[in-house]
Amino acid sequence: MTSTQSTLEKSALMYGKLVDLYPDDPRFLQRYAEVLGKLGKQTQAAKAIGKLHVLFLHTGDGEAAKALEAAHPKLGHQPCSAMSPTTTTLNFLSYLNSSLLDRLVMRLQQRSIKDGEYLFRQGEQGLSMFIIVEGEMSVLLPQHHSPRPVMLSLLKRGDVVGEMAMLQSGKRNADVIAVSDCKVLELKRQNFLKIIDEQGELGSSMMREVELRLRMTQISQNPILSRLPMQERQRLAQTATPFHMQHQGCIAEAGTLIKHVWLLTEGVADVVYQNQRGESHWLHDFRTGDLLGEQALIAKAAFPADIIAATDIQLLQLSMAVLKDLLGAYPWMELQLTALIDGHTTTSMQKIKRVRVKHSRTHNPD
Repeated sequence: MTSTQSTLEKSALMYGKLVDLYPDDPRFLQRYAEVLGKLGKQTQAAKAIGKLHVLFLHTGDGEAAKALEAAHPKLGHQPCSAMSPTTTTLNFLSYLNSSLLDRLVMRLQQRSIKDGEYLFRQGEQGLSMFIIVEGEMSVLLPQHHSPRPVMLSLLKRGDVVGEMAMLQSGKRNADVIAVSDCKVLELKRQNFLKIIDEQGELGSSMMREVELRLRMTQISQNPILSRLPMQERQRLAQTATPFHMQHQGCIAEAGTLIKHVWLLTEGVADVVYQNQRGESHWLHDFRTGDLLGEQALIAKAAFPADIIAATDIQLLQLSMAVLKDLLGAYPWMELQLTALIDGHTTTSMQKIKRVRVKHSRTHNPD
């Protein structure tokens, strides 16, 4: 077998898998038919062209259907269907032109993952991304406060996983484990980055998806929010807005009405109490996964003290409307938030009391 023949055979194999995974994407059918034609497999090519013709008709793409009929007269003219367009699974493959798609297809490698086997673990370096061909996988986030991980999503055939760490040149943010025997197509990071560099639109589209997944992971780090069903955490992630604040920046001033709820996703923030003499006392800190301003969810409230960024920090502003909907739907959430607020208030008041006592003894030694 010549190298050209071998290349075409692999291309046909991979395009066949992609057609099976994404039957509503006409590009895969078209490329599959073309490759089959080059291999001399005219019967299979004709079947693929027939499916492509039907797809064009069902999606209402009359011009594409007529062009296909002109190139392949045996198809015959059929009136365009009035059916609603089919739903195509949106993923990074949708943004590749034919040339880049051909190059990617030749670099895909198939792997088998057994039920219960990890595709990768949190903290590992992201060196590959994967397309699930068969089976299902769970994306799990290990919890420091609980032996049970939080499920971020359930992946099925056609889903792409692992691209987050590849785009950000970082480590895996979660575990991915097979919940049935699986087959995946693997793309190495070095090949992936070449494609990203050559097509900027692909990188931008994937970054939006990566940012959404990252917000989902960050929300799941909070002990209370992590108990919410996966779809509710996804709704929060879709409506959250990220913020950055530099060291010593003021997040909130004492006495101001709480209008937002934030989730601290990186860095440390401190509650700072100022006494009547204008002296500042650092009471306690907030760390990754902590909520700020959650009092406003229970009742109209003001910040009891200043909250200052003790380091450069990252925050997610969570939708107040979505959070209040969740409180109404999940009564346990309000109970946990109330207990959290009471705990913070008690701790702060005890520290303020100690500060006042210490100040009193310093200035009134007798």
